[in-house]
Amino acid sequence: MVEVFGIPIIASSKFVDSGKLNHVASIMAELLDQDSDGCADDPNVLRNILTKVTKYGHAGRPSMILPNKSATKAQMMAMMTKGFFPAQNLNFGEIKPKCSGLHSTPNCVDASIEEVLHFITSYGQSKAYRKIFGISWEAQSSLTKAMDIARYFFGFNFPY
Repeated sequence: MVEVFGIPIIASSKFVDSGKLNHVASIMAELLDQDSDGCADDPNVLRNILTKVTKYGHAGRPSMILPNKSATKAQMMAMMTKGFFPAQNLNFGEIKPKCSGLHSTPNCVDASIEEVLHFITSYGQSKAYRKIFGISWEAQSSLTKAMDIARYFFGFNFPY
């Protein structure tokens, strides 16, 4: 396990010598501290990420989980009993540092940036700025209103 600004990134033993854990941690650090001054650019977002989540009778710190394959229900419950909330999975095979950023091709894609961004959006931005970035169907945030327009425009008429 490593922490980035207090956010746990919990990895299986397979990650130890692969460099993939450090790759994910550096992406988390870069997305939270884009000016690289050692402080999260938006303390409100970080504060919300660090707020414990209560689910299934356990309160835990939202955590990125890096399992060999998909984490089992037993593994997730074990993490929750230790005070961690498995908020976002990123499997070993999805992390491809050589295919990251400008090196991405249709046949070689690193999912790390996308999954870390999902984590930051879900547990930080959507809670820190609910009126703008709220992501629940009931949120009626600027984001959900824009998505409703896009779904309608592209013909995805879902009953609400």
